[in-house]
Amino acid sequence: MTFSSRKLLFVMVVALLLVALLVGCDASNTQKSDAPAPRATSVENASATQSDSLPSTNTPQPTSTFTPAPTATPVPTATLGPTDTPEPTPAPTPDCEALYQEFVATYGQDYTPCRTALRPFDEYCSRPEFLQAADYALNIELILDASGSMAGTVGGQSKLSIAQKTLTDFIDRLPPTGAQVALRVYGHKGSNKKKDRAKSCQGVELLYPFQPLDKEKFKETIRSFSPTGWTPIAHSLRAALDDFQSVDDDANTNVVVLVSDGIETCDGDPVAAAKLLRESELEIVVHVIGFDVDADAAQQLRAVAEAGGGIYFEAHNARDFEKAFVELFNLEEWANYLQCIGSQQKNFELESASKIAQAQLCYWKIKSKESADFLEELANNERYRNCGGYLQNRFAQREAKIDGEIEQIDAWYDFFMEELRRVDTILKELETFYPVP
Repeated sequence: MTFSSRKLLFVMVVALLLVALLVGCDASNTQKSDAPAPRATSVENASATQSDSLPSTNTPQPTSTFTPAPTATPVPTATLGPTDTPEPTPAPTPDCEALYQEFVATYGQDYTPCRTALRPFDEYCSRPEFLQAADYALNIELILDASGSMAGTVGGQSKLSIAQKTLTDFIDRLPPTGAQVALRVYGHKGSNKKKDRAKSCQGVELLYPFQPLDKEKFKETIRSFSPTGWTPIAHSLRAALDDFQSVDDDANTNVVVLVSDGIETCDGDPVAAAKLLRESELEIVVHVIGFDVDADAAQQLRAVAEAGGGIYFEAHNARDFEKAFVELFNLEEWANYLQCIGSQQKNFELESASKIAQAQLCYWKIKSKESADFLEELANNERYRNCGGYLQNRFAQREAKIDGEIEQIDAWYDFFMEELRRVDTILKELETFYPVP
């Protein structure tokens, strides 16, 4: 069988197209690394098929240079099953008091250097021993025995008249604003007869209560009764405790002076009564003057003075009686003490005013620093924010306490200034009784 030149040319063109087609496929497969490698037998089979129908030629078959890329093993992806949406964990509730204490421990200031005390007048002037309280005035209650035995005489005078004169002289020497005096009397009711015993034992009377001293009125009062009845010492002492309740200033020295010429005759316990006065809030001291007494009366009256924290004196005559009051109340020593305070007044004012100013400045500086730290921490520290209101209240309480300390210092100063004005008044009146050194 012979081919014409035209047919031969057609067969050669078809062969070239097939070769080109195979080469194009190889290039495309080289770019796709994840595609499966082409099988070489496909081209060979196709060529064999063609060779069965086409004449054999000397044109070499193209050699494939395709190298299949290694296939990466895919990493298995874990598939999560359906889960519930977790609820948010609530923030722990802060312990606001603990935060406040933490703040105080960290930023709290020490106010100890600011605290001060004003010097008492004792450090300027020597206080008389009979002034047992931190003040300059006296509250004195005189309890006078007017029982029937006081009608007895000593040196030609009745014991009661001697007592009345001694007490009157004592009152004359007292500066009116320096002391308050009360007068209670017993034994002036009823009589010393047994039938009047109950009346007399109950007949204890406050004839002159505590008040600004009116000397003339007091003298009239002390001369207004006569000796007649029994001796209710215990009842009188217990009643005196009520008398002192009317005294406004319990910082003064509170004193009872009991004058008696005999023993308790109304079945009372005067020792227990005296102890009651001494142990009261007013700390009332009980002094006793036994006037012309026997041994039994002296023993009991001494025990009364000891229980009342006071002094026992025995007076056998008018001179002894007067001496007892001089020793109990050394009014000249008292006058010197008050005059010393008056002379030191300017020094006290200057020193006290300086201490007050320094204390106030100290408190102000420390308090300002503490307040600034608190506000800064409250604004910038997240730990404090949920307790803002509580912390502000607690800090306000702390500031109020500090303000109280400042006010207390001011109150002390005002108190002492008022006391100095009282001293000035007393000194002016003392000039009537004692010469000014």
